[in-house]
Amino acid sequence: MNSDALIGQRLGAYLIQRKLGEGAMARVYKAYHSRLRRDVAIKIIRPEVAARPGFAARFEQEAQLIASLEHPHIVAVYDFGEAYLGELGTIPYLVMQYVGGGTLRDLLREGRPLDHALAIRYARDMASALHLAHERGIVHRDVKPQNMLLTRGPQREILLSDFGIAKLLDRRAASPSSDRQPLSAGSEDEGEPTQPELERLQLTGTSELLGTAAYMAPEQIRRLPVDARTDIYALGVVLFQMLTGHPPFEAQSTAALLYHHVYSTAPDVRTLNPAIPAPLAQIIARALAKAPEERFQSATELAHALDELLLYESEALHMPATVSDLDQAGASSLPTDAPAQSPALAAPAQITPATRQVERRPAVTSALTSGLIVPEAGSKRLDEARPQQTPFTFSGRLLARRQLSLALGLLILLLLIIGTLAQGQISSWLQPWTMTGPTSEGLARPFTDTFQTNEQRWTESAPAFNTAIGNGQYVITIGQTPPATYYFPYPQAAGNLPTNFTLSAQIQRLAGNEENWYGLAFRLHLEGNYVSCYALVIDGAGHYALWKFDAHAGQPGTPLILVSGLYSPRKHAPDLLELTARGDTFTARINGVPVDFNTSTRSVSDPGGYSGGRPGLLVTGPQARFLITRFTLALP
Repeated sequence: MNSDALIGQRLGAYLIQRKLGEGAMARVYKAYHSRLRRDVAIKIIRPEVAARPGFAARFEQEAQLIASLEHPHIVAVYDFGEAYLGELGTIPYLVMQYVGGGTLRDLLREGRPLDHALAIRYARDMASALHLAHERGIVHRDVKPQNMLLTRGPQREILLSDFGIAKLLDRRAASPSSDRQPLSAGSEDEGEPTQPELERLQLTGTSELLGTAAYMAPEQIRRLPVDARTDIYALGVVLFQMLTGHPPFEAQSTAALLYHHVYSTAPDVRTLNPAIPAPLAQIIARALAKAPEERFQSATELAHALDELLLYESEALHMPATVSDLDQAGASSLPTDAPAQSPALAAPAQITPATRQVERRPAVTSALTSGLIVPEAGSKRLDEARPQQTPFTFSGRLLARRQLSLALGLLILLLLIIGTLAQGQISSWLQPWTMTGPTSEGLARPFTDTFQTNEQRWTESAPAFNTAIGNGQYVITIGQTPPATYYFPYPQAAGNLPTNFTLSAQIQRLAGNEENWYGLAFRLHLEGNYVSCYALVIDGAGHYALWKFDAHAGQPGTPLILVSGLYSPRKHAPDLLELTARGDTFTARINGVPVDFNTSTRSVSDPGGYSGGRPGLLVTGPQARFLITRFTLALP
């Protein structure tokens, strides 16, 4: 199959636009459904795979089963079928949800570990997705970073893909009468997998073969029956890699790699990353047990253990536990055969609290007026939002810590209010929040700010937000915050935006990563404790988005993505962002190149959207630094 021959072709209502990747079974393309105006991913099955006896029937059966999996962390399957494309013949295909943020493998490509809390959250979400599949009788068989897709945007949610693909490639799965016997531990072929054992993996090059073998459970390699615990082993390998940058076993040959998975004990994760606390190391050791009966017996059991660890570490940030508390808490419900850890390596504060979109909305930090953090009214704690579970050994200690933390917090708040009232300052503290919209100020006049001084009165401070202005630079430094904490610094001397205008800024991220989005904010309105506005943002790595924050939405702290796409980033240089508004229609340029917004008009409209409001910037925590050297408001 010519990889380019499908570009521009139609599969039913789907127009194939570009190739995203390929694997042993299929090529994957980005396509567009014109009537639904939706981007999709289409998996085109290779002809040599589709020609196998019985494949068509198994493909339809597996596709129907996979399409029934509805989970926020599973890539949705919308459609499947066959299409006749002339010289290309009849092509089976799957139509799936398009997830445009790359894969976990891309994130791990440089061999650097992820933040502890992010790695735990990703593993927890994958375990939750696997549990649903296991309940439906589906074993994934190929859990690996290549099959874990990341969304674009500040949340970078993770989704599991390719359910059933390994089973379709595995001829033994469709041949119960096969006379091939399991490879016993005492076989003379011990440690030397035969050609039939690698048959399903050798459809592609060596690099992909190694990529798959690195995550295979011992029972898979020995041709024993697989079940949910097989996927748990693979997820344990992925979690190990997320925390260290490398899988537990690496070798020059596939045979050696498979041998290690069957016969070698996985190294203690703390030998590669000493900052990992003992309970997390014990969770990984249990997931990587050679015998399935020694692992977590279900994916939901693993998910609960990770959930409780996240909650415990989050609480530990505010009420630090002793090292003995932490080790004893983990020891009663986790394996005890993991190597001991020195007290200095078990500091619970090494893990930062994680947020999960479906359970706890990210805090929105507004620098619109006084720079105070806007709290999320009515948001539930993690333990209140999820169903009741079997208590983990941390729970009793956590309850006492919560009660003590709440009492201390109320006492401190009461003292602050009394002190402020005594100084007659309570009204001035609340006064900045009375700004209600475009009628409170006159229209903004055009200006260009090169930040020689702070003449425009840009926001200078907020919780975990510090700035330095002068000598041609506006430097913003964001400290430790929850993930996806947004700041909206703005020039307080500027009035409200007219109907038509152009905003531009020269901005560079000096520290941080792709989760620290930044760009232009416009039509900013403070409504109660939340912000309504638009924002043209980039991640510095080639992705852009147009966001809309709605203070009246069900999740006012989470932006709606109006459109997203790719741009050409500048390495080690500022990016120039430009946004032009003509009423409800927006156009943009990034580094002088028009943004197509995935439309022929290179524009996007939001009829009945916001008007007026302030101009400004958007920057995202945690732990990032931004440099702005020019900000311009131009009027037609």
